[in-house]
Amino acid sequence: MSKLNVYNTLTNKTEEFEPQNSPEVRMYVCGPTVYDDCHVGHARAYVSFDVIRRFLEYEGYRVKYVQNFTDIDDKTINRAKEEAVPFREIAERYTRRYFDVMDAIGVQRADLYPTVSGHVEEVIDHVQGLIEAGMAYQVEGDVYYRVKEFANYGCLSGQDIEEMLEGERVEPSAKKESPLDFALWKRSPEDEPGWESPWGRGRPGWHIECSVMGRTHLGDTIDIHGGGQDLIFPHHENEIAQTEGLTGSQFVKYWLHNGFVTIDDDKMSKSLGNFYTLEELYEQFSPAVIRYFILTRQYRNPIDFSFGRIEEAGRAYTRLKKFFVRLKRAEAKSCGPVKVQSDLPDNSEFREKFLAAMRADFNTARALGEISSWMKQWNETLESWRDRKQINRREQEAVTEARHLLDKFTSKVLGLELVDTSEAGSNNEEDLIELLIELRSQARENGDYERADEIRERLRGLGYELHDSSEGTRWELKNG
Repeated sequence: MSKLNVYNTLTNKTEEFEPQNSPEVRMYVCGPTVYDDCHVGHARAYVSFDVIRRFLEYEGYRVKYVQNFTDIDDKTINRAKEEAVPFREIAERYTRRYFDVMDAIGVQRADLYPTVSGHVEEVIDHVQGLIEAGMAYQVEGDVYYRVKEFANYGCLSGQDIEEMLEGERVEPSAKKESPLDFALWKRSPEDEPGWESPWGRGRPGWHIECSVMGRTHLGDTIDIHGGGQDLIFPHHENEIAQTEGLTGSQFVKYWLHNGFVTIDDDKMSKSLGNFYTLEELYEQFSPAVIRYFILTRQYRNPIDFSFGRIEEAGRAYTRLKKFFVRLKRAEAKSCGPVKVQSDLPDNSEFREKFLAAMRADFNTARALGEISSWMKQWNETLESWRDRKQINRREQEAVTEARHLLDKFTSKVLGLELVDTSEAGSNNEEDLIELLIELRSQARENGDYERADEIRERLRGLGYELHDSSEGTRWELKNG
């Protein structure tokens, strides 16, 4: 059996996954700043880590999954000022909207959703500890991390301190000892939210929040820390420095980062007019189709969004659902002493290939490819059974096993629900098709070829192709 391997950004290599206290896995994912609606980039991140969590649980791990909400930040404060409302009202509004769109796309709820405003006391304690250790200093109500005191700075991103200083990649500040130093605590103006601290009224800096919430709920060392590749530097780099600078322990064992999203090969941007919120996309596409599209790329790779690719994903997802229906119908055939021996697809081989794909750093693209190949084999077999009223016990056991595998891997692992369209609509879709074929035959006999062509096109639109011969008309499911 293949081992689970993950790509660790910290070491820049693929490693065998070995949590500290197996089968327990402590997992932290950076959550959104709740000041605006979620977009397709958010879906890419949270669907990716949802699948990672699902597969870990499938493999038998007990995952404690923590995802924060940044509810106090320049962006939430500015939005609150624009609307002349308290910052908490903005945060609560967009937190609710986050859950609306993520629930719809099948992202399971985390075990905990800590907020920055709910952990200010812990932030103050952490910052005070860094000051006492000589790792931080305060100037006029602000507190900064002293980067030069952390010898391992740049270990995650590969950045070199001297090169950063020479390249002036960090904005200088008269308050800082070095341009690389970053804010742990920020003094709050009178017209902005703030909390009392040893350094005056202020609020947490952006980077410190995840260190504190991660430590508070998962301990000094976390097994998996996830987020987008845009967070590697400076956010995650600074998390390592300010956490390990206090605890002296490794903060995260495995750093996992999802790839970027582009729109028609361009960077997603409101100014370019190619910025889509999930609510907007849900008006045109099923959330499940968006999820399927996201899974067509391995989580670390970039993914290019386009309406054409979403439509292609929709067709593939429809084929998958139709396949599930065909398996259920075949399974329902009566079992008898059928002498015909079918060459059945190898379910065990498919199972191992699917799991090998997922164990290769959660490669959903490869896993979907394995499902597609196996589905094609089964559809050919099911087509050969079309005119049979019975199947033998060996065949029935194989098709039952196939349905269970498909349901387990799509629903539990990939988070794709396979709605039985025969139950959601007509309970006898095949009877409906046969009825339409009969109506078409009558139309042809009556010379109403326009009506006959109309029925053919209607069936084609539903995914069924007709084939006329001297023996009559037969139909087949297109593309799977």
